[in-house]
Amino acid sequence: MPVTATLSTYSREKSVRSVPPTPGVRLTERKTFRKSRVWMIGIVSAVRLAGAPDRFGEGCAVPVLHHVCGIDELGDAPIAGAARVVSIISPHAPVPVELRHLDSNLLVLRFDDVIDGDDEYQVATEADIVRLLAFDRDHAPDDALVIHCTAGISRSTAALVLLLAQRRPGEEAEIFAELRAIRPKAWPNSRIIAIGDALLGREGKLVAALREHYRAQALQYPEVVPMMLALQRQSELPIDLVQRPKP
Repeated sequence: MPVTATLSTYSREKSVRSVPPTPGVRLTERKTFRKSRVWMIGIVSAVRLAGAPDRFGEGCAVPVLHHVCGIDELGDAPIAGAARVVSIISPHAPVPVELRHLDSNLLVLRFDDVIDGDDEYQVATEADIVRLLAFDRDHAPDDALVIHCTAGISRSTAALVLLLAQRRPGEEAEIFAELRAIRPKAWPNSRIIAIGDALLGREGKLVAALREHYRAQALQYPEVVPMMLALQRQSELPIDLVQRPKP
């Protein structure tokens, strides 16, 4: 039976075009939404089809210092207690109203959640990741972070991984395990991780740990695999878990 998914998560980002429907899912939108977010809608649809909570990580009672969320969750985010807040939004989206009172402890980054860019979509650049790492370079050990993107799945989770990797060199596996505790269905943007790996001089260790994370996530949530294939992010999938079409 088709599932209706009301995408209020996305209604506060700038909208310019309608999104093609995901097979088996009827999408109801108050506004049209950029097709650069198709993969996010696919993940949201997949999780709802699996009967998971609307808010990723909701009900996960794990004590953590940092917070990752989507735009529609900012009202419940511990912003007042955060040492630094990172807002990752699409190039023309307004800064969320919940963050407009912040000053020096707010970093706004603007790029789309894609891993391959073209004239239509803006990828994360090295300059973006340099700014991200510089923003938290003078951290204290107990400085709490709040990071959001549209749905709190890809760009924001990748940003958290890089900031924790900068704080804790050599703990790649532990950082991804912590990420899964904070945001169980996290699927970090591979381009962001690769750029950060190079900037931090990790010689591929973060990328390798990301591959293990993807494997764990694809096994735990197999509905993600066809979604990623449909959305042309197959390079992020473990090759042996990709079901090739019959000739």
